[in-house]
Order: sequence, then structure tokens, then C-alpha cells
Amino acid sequence: MLLPQSTRILHAVSAVGATALHVVWDDGTAATLDLVSVIARHQDFAFLQAQSALFATVSLTPKRRSVTWMMPDGTPCSLHVDALWRLQHGLPPPIADMPA
Repeated sequence: MLLPQSTRILHAVSAVGATALHVVWDDGTAATLDLVSVIARHQDFAFLQAQSALFATVSLTPKRRSVTWMMPDGTPCSLHVDALWRLQHGLPPPIADMPA
């Protein structure tokens, strides 16, 4: 089953402390989102727990559809805007992110 492509786009992102992001959407709305549960739940983000200073290096991808960090080995690690939007609105993670 194909899901329709989201039209959500971020205008800006910045780190707030060791686990939160302040996001500004293209429509002008903004939120501060604590990612502690995302970081703890997903092995891909474990490097952000081990080296918390890397959290502040967050940036937007060129199309502004994801936020990204560089892992210590230089590999990008991204989080899609839909995951951020769902977190902001108190919705459960996508099925692929739910524990087995």
C-alpha cells in the first residue's frame, strides 16, 4: 500500500538542550519537541545519547523534509518531518516504528 506523500515542510530547526528541537513549519507555526523517546527507541539515534553534544549539530536537509545529524563516522542520520509532526500532535509513531 502506498501512502500519499506529505506536503509538510520545515522552515527552521534548532536544538534546545540535549534532546529537544524547536521546529518552525513553513506555515509559520512552531513547537518545541522533546525527542528523548525517539532517541531511546531507535538504535539509529543511539549516537546522540552516547555523544549528546552532537544533538546541537542538527540541520535541515536541502528539501526541508527531514532534520539530520552526522554520525561520528560521517554518515547522515535523518528524521522525517512526518515523524516530527506526529510527535507534535500527540499521535502514535508510524507502524514501522512501533515495537514488534
